[in-house]
Amino acid sequence: MAIQGSIQACPQTAHYIIKYDPSMINGSLLANDFCLHAEDDFNVMQSWFSGVNVQTPITVTITSNLFACSIPPLPPIQPGQSAACRNGSDWNVIVPDDPSQTGKIRYLVAVELSEYFMYYQTLQFKGKGWYTGLNLPGNTNPNEGTVGEGLSIFLGQQFAIQQNLPNQQDYVNNYFANKWMQFNRPTESLSCAFSQPLPTCPTISFTDPYGPRDLNNNPTYINMAFYILFLYYLKDQLNYSIKQIVSAVPVKTGTITEVYQILTTDTTTDPNQTFLQLINSQYPGTTPLPPNKLSPFPITTTTPPTCPTPNGWSQINGIWYYCQNGVRQTNLWVGPDNNGNWYWVDNNGAWAGFIFRASGNIQYQYQNGSFAGQLATEWVCSLGLWWYFDSNQNMVFNTLEPDQNGQLWQIGPNGACTNCPPCNFQS
Repeated sequence: MAIQGSIQACPQTAHYIIKYDPSMINGSLLANDFCLHAEDDFNVMQSWFSGVNVQTPITVTITSNLFACSIPPLPPIQPGQSAACRNGSDWNVIVPDDPSQTGKIRYLVAVELSEYFMYYQTLQFKGKGWYTGLNLPGNTNPNEGTVGEGLSIFLGQQFAIQQNLPNQQDYVNNYFANKWMQFNRPTESLSCAFSQPLPTCPTISFTDPYGPRDLNNNPTYINMAFYILFLYYLKDQLNYSIKQIVSAVPVKTGTITEVYQILTTDTTTDPNQTFLQLINSQYPGTTPLPPNKLSPFPITTTTPPTCPTPNGWSQINGIWYYCQNGVRQTNLWVGPDNNGNWYWVDNNGAWAGFIFRASGNIQYQYQNGSFAGQLATEWVCSLGLWWYFDSNQNMVFNTLEPDQNGQLWQIGPNGACTNCPPCNFQS
């Protein structure tokens, strides 16, 4: 929405017209601080997107109006929150009316500017850029998607560090990264980089950069977080520069696997498995990053053995793994134990919580948190899918089950919901 009566804070710069909302007490102060840094900040982003030209001038209006980025049916942001949005070259930046927000404004503009460069990169190079949603046939609402959104947050964080922005702890942190670390850790696969036309991969969306959505249609940011972390893997583990990464445009498939292949010329190794195994070696299961780390990288490769017990079950940081001959077993039922029960291990070799009882019933046992050791009833998220357990704690099949709002969802023959939104966390 346009901010009525907005006031221009300083003469037009080479790339910006900078305004502020007259209803803000600190609007002039905040806008004039951005005036001082706008061109230097622009040049940093331009240096990363070498050879890409964008439409200018960009009109940036600073406001505290919570509705300034609200497009029905999307609600306004909440008091105390910040956001930025753009409609072509007209941008709004929403921040609290507080002098401490100078760094946040520059960060939010940098994130939007990175996506603006992605958009024009894709147009300029005839559909070949990070703004891959433009290439999707029939996509009526193209955007940067999960891959591009991950790149914009990564670049925003790197920009804030390079420019030494004030109060970085408010926006340069691992909030998004831990969305992925603490849940099911989905990744792309090697086949994603060979899919033509654009691929269908578990973490890819060219229409919803914040997905997957939970049962209440709230964003989880999990897929975007994977791309943020993989970009840190490329930078801090494999030592590629930001400019090299941005220049490795995934022109064929829009996947991060393709970016890796362009940088390394390695088309046979699946980097997603290397990436995942490296993280799991230091942060197994759903172990989060500590507050002082943006990413797990760099990680030394001299790690403890992944199978303390070469044959049988091993517990590492509260997570159970099953090994044979020193190798973790994956994606199979392990058993039977002395009571005739079998246990499903996932693609990391970790027990996923499912128990196949000798009675023929399948149950789910929570492994951590306040419900650790208890059997589940109702909805459970595991292995990227929703499952339902009846009042006797048994998995149900081929039926309809309600969510908390009374909406019915179809349970298929294998016990997984067939029409639920995806889930990528571990209940």
